[in-house]
Amino acid sequence: MITMKKAVGVFGLSLFFPALAAADDSVAIVARASTQGLGGEVVFPLAENINLRGGVYGFKLSHDDTASDIEYDLDAKLFSAGGYLDWHVFGGGFRLSAGALYDTNKLVGASLPNQTYNIGGTEYASDDVGQLNGRVTANKFAPYAGIGWGNAVSSDNSIKILFDLGVMYHGRPDATLSADIPADSPLRDDPALMAQFQADLAQERMDFQEDVADYKFYPVVSVGVSFAF
Repeated sequence: MITMKKAVGVFGLSLFFPALAAADDSVAIVARASTQGLGGEVVFPLAENINLRGGVYGFKLSHDDTASDIEYDLDAKLFSAGGYLDWHVFGGGFRLSAGALYDTNKLVGASLPNQTYNIGGTEYASDDVGQLNGRVTANKFAPYAGIGWGNAVSSDNSIKILFDLGVMYHGRPDATLSADIPADSPLRDDPALMAQFQADLAQERMDFQEDVADYKFYPVVSVGVSFAF
């Protein structure tokens, strides 16, 4: 005997499976180069004009730069992993994308030696202060929204070029700044000088925090090559 519960279940499945049948049944892998770094993705069709996409990205870039008149060796360490829904609104290549990423991107800096530091408005010799270490991090959960072109699992061609333009919201970045004061530094012999230095360092960190506070969004520009199978 067919119960009402079974009838409802059969009716629901009758609506769900045609939608999957209408979607392309291929799966695609994608190689990406973007402002998130180098990475790879897997794309699955969910329903007609809707795909599920997951990817991992990473890169490391080192360069020297100046912040608050202090020269640093900076390392941008990028790593993120995310999932997205792609809606091909008109059934073609154009799509709207929404998703979220686990984001561990950070910027790490170490001051270069043999320079004079201006810390909190006071000048210090690098031999007295030692190395300054700075770090900028953001929220690990980052929603994503964007637009793109190209359907990796469409049936017209197995190899395609994809393009994406979007933005991650990683919230207000957090900045830290510390000093590795040498054991023979004159600061360690004078409590008043040490207290003044710590106050100046705290002010410098606050200025550093204010400088990065407005960078709550991370732009994503991406080009990819997909292969469907």
